[in-house]
Amino acid sequence: MEDINKNGHIISRRKMVRLLGLSAASAAILAACGDSTATPAPANTTAAATTAAGGQATTAATTKVATTAAATTQSATTAAAQNVTGKVTLATLKGSTGTPKKIADTFNAKNTGVSIEYQEFPNDSAAMHDKFVTVLGAKDGTYDVIATDMPWAPEFAAAGYIAPLDSFVTPDFRKNFFEGSLSGATFKEKLYGIPWYQNIGVLFYRKDILDKAGLQPPNTFVELVDTATKLQTADIYGYVCAGFKNEGLSAMWLEVLWGFGGEYWDPATNKVLVDSPEAEASLQWLVDAIFTNKIIPEKMITFKGPDIQNVFIQGNAVFARGFADLSGAAIGADSKVKGLWGAKPVLAAQGKQASGCIGNWNLAVSASSKNPAAAWKAVEYLSSLEAQKAHVLGAGAFPALKAAFDDKEIQALNPAIAILPAAFANGKPRPVTPAYPQISAEVIQDQVSKVLSKQTTPKEAVKAMKSKTEDILAKFK
Repeated sequence: MEDINKNGHIISRRKMVRLLGLSAASAAILAACGDSTATPAPANTTAAATTAAGGQATTAATTKVATTAAATTQSATTAAAQNVTGKVTLATLKGSTGTPKKIADTFNAKNTGVSIEYQEFPNDSAAMHDKFVTVLGAKDGTYDVIATDMPWAPEFAAAGYIAPLDSFVTPDFRKNFFEGSLSGATFKEKLYGIPWYQNIGVLFYRKDILDKAGLQPPNTFVELVDTATKLQTADIYGYVCAGFKNEGLSAMWLEVLWGFGGEYWDPATNKVLVDSPEAEASLQWLVDAIFTNKIIPEKMITFKGPDIQNVFIQGNAVFARGFADLSGAAIGADSKVKGLWGAKPVLAAQGKQASGCIGNWNLAVSASSKNPAAAWKAVEYLSSLEAQKAHVLGAGAFPALKAAFDDKEIQALNPAIAILPAAFANGKPRPVTPAYPQISAEVIQDQVSKVLSKQTTPKEAVKAMKSKTEDILAKFK
């Protein structure tokens, strides 16, 4: 649910800002939906969780991701950050609740020897991004810890603005987080950020409508077409998803691509993989859903994230693909479907793995910090269970720490919380490359938009994507 400013930066997910009390999300095109490598779900995790949200009980087995003692204590770091002292500056967006500052104050009251000097920016992520570029580009040590949107990780890492954190992070510490979230902050096999809070694409559905018809939520694209066809009416769309030519379109289509078993590229080799039968099939499915099966309205090409949200909460769609934060509006005072909806991870073709597009904000350490060990101690606390719980309860953010999803108070906040471990366990980030903003804006959005408006065919589109992406990547070598 993103909007992009004139510089191409995502400056807001308005409803997340209002409902979650958080900053505008993502500059340079939200790799927020995650960005990069795919990691399979842990063996003890299932992706079939669904919940009858909006105040209803869980309707299918929810996933409980295994947690460790380290997830609770956050003590699994190397000796490199032990017994350090000093003051570090944390720079982040203001938000609307004052929660990040309260968390910093709580840390300072612990008298660990490290203290956080909190510095907030107005709620304009593009402006904060550009300020970081100016300050960090000058190798100015003003900021020690910075909040970064997911797509900034490869950009800032390639430019040498932020430091790799591998010397501080042990394998046990990594296990506290979902690998898809970590991969979005990994560039050239080095980790440049620790997930702070996050979001992901999911499928929302009208539980009341399905129950009345005696039907279950779909698991595959074929089932979605069949069920939506049966349940849509003249007043209720079968399925809605973002189609407007912005980053929301890229995130939506990448999920369909992954769901058909395709990949955009191989980050290990920079080989572009999008010219594939799977990619062609993903685009053809969308075209058919609009013009042949007619479960998606033709005017979807005008739909942005807020439009999807409004259509769903006003009761005008059976199914809607949106980011998880749409759930905040669905349980809000203006919702006409409160208590009538459910949510589940996104869909896939039969026999394929479904993957939602992850978007998260990370905590990074400036490469110019004069005290990186102390900066790490601050990051370690800010990403701890205690701090993440305070962030969730105070600002409504979705946590990044696995253990947080087992907390009863967090579970009680929003019924959609129940499905998120399964969604994040299989989620993927967008391509982790400094070139992604350009690839998304000039290639993915352009070609997908042309396909959806029948200006080009899926076969022609994937060939153009491959060629144009290779040209862009060549400039970043």
